[in-house]
Amino acid sequence: MKHLPLLLGALALVGAGCVTPAAEPTPPVDEPAVEQANGTADEAADADVSFVEETVSFSNAELGLAFDYPATWGEPEIVEEQGEPGEDGAACVATRAVIFPSLGGDAVLISTASTGDCEPMGRGGYWGDAAVAITADGFPVSMCEANSQTPTTCTSWESETGLRVWQRSMSNYVPAFADEALARVNEYALYNEGHELAGVLISEERLLLSGLDHQTPALRALVESISFVKE
Repeated sequence: MKHLPLLLGALALVGAGCVTPAAEPTPPVDEPAVEQANGTADEAADADVSFVEETVSFSNAELGLAFDYPATWGEPEIVEEQGEPGEDGAACVATRAVIFPSLGGDAVLISTASTGDCEPMGRGGYWGDAAVAITADGFPVSMCEANSQTPTTCTSWESETGLRVWQRSMSNYVPAFADEALARVNEYALYNEGHELAGVLISEERLLLSGLDHQTPALRALVESISFVKE
């Protein structure tokens, strides 16, 4: 699959939404069952999904998401990419992404994208391209096919909030413009049916590239805490 860089030049900063301190860190919970979608089972069945530090709650209706995240990550920002105007000349939003600047650079962890008629202006970035491919059945089959260069498996389960989550695990994965392969990268997908930006993609890639491997369990706990918000 061709990976394209995020075109931040096309992104406009918008309001980040409501951020409030969470009352207590999320306690350890029983791990949900994993449903095999393709390939062999991975660490999803026994991953540690509890936060180990103080958390903050985030909610944004335009993004369509609410979730908890570690307070040490700092305040998130939302960037959006405008889409091509329709026949009526009306503008639309093709993608919105959540970044945590304190984690370094364009630390995109979550991307949402239109799965309808709103096309990015020109060529969209990798994150939007991947998120737009997500459907009510999760990742498309083509994104779960293993190959000799990047062995890939896909699994799915029901989160603590009752949402269907699909996980794609890639081994020996080389990110766009990276010099070396990452031993393992996990991506998570959700489908927010009825929202204008229905495809939701969460990835460990930027954490790993920033040397923040120890934060990947917190990202998994963030995924488990996600709920959908209506506008």
